[in-house]
Amino acid sequence: MDRRYLIASLFFIVAAVVAVVLVYPKYQVMSSSARIADEKQKEFDSQIALVQDISRLKSQYNEAKEEFGRVGVLIPAHSEGSAANLFVELEGLASRNGILLETISFGQSKTLGKEKEKRHFTINAKLSLKGDYRSLKNFVRAIETSEHLMDVVLISVSAVQEEKKEGKSEGGAAPEQPLSLKVDIDAYYQ
Repeated sequence: MDRRYLIASLFFIVAAVVAVVLVYPKYQVMSSSARIADEKQKEFDSQIALVQDISRLKSQYNEAKEEFGRVGVLIPAHSEGSAANLFVELEGLASRNGILLETISFGQSKTLGKEKEKRHFTINAKLSLKGDYRSLKNFVRAIETSEHLMDVVLISVSAVQEEKKEGKSEGGAAPEQPLSLKVDIDAYYQ
């Protein structure tokens, strides 16, 4: 029996030595590798979060860039030819809406904003127009929805006194009475 215990003890000692010499270093390597893998995974996750943040910021930047582009269209750059361009724009709006543009005059260009801030300018235009009610209403709506940012500051409407023509219109229906419209508009520039 002693021999059995001796062989079992010897086998246990050899197994312990083999475990300490061969298995324990491999366990330590695996343990350190697992720790390094966890660190690398955390670093990778933080890099992924950083890339997602950069992508989100890039999309926000592109949206802001588009908004500034829209503002650039709404508020064009101010130059010496701004009044002439505004005249062409208002004349085009009047003709598209079937209105007669009788007179137009431009006021002095005003500066908005403080010295250190980005300044904006306004040009005041006074228009005298003739047309029927529907056309005048469409003209004002066209100014409000124009790509160029403009405010209607003042509107004055009055009936046009026409000379009576001989004869009546056929069908007995009275034509729409022409109206005279005076409009003050502020157009904005940057």
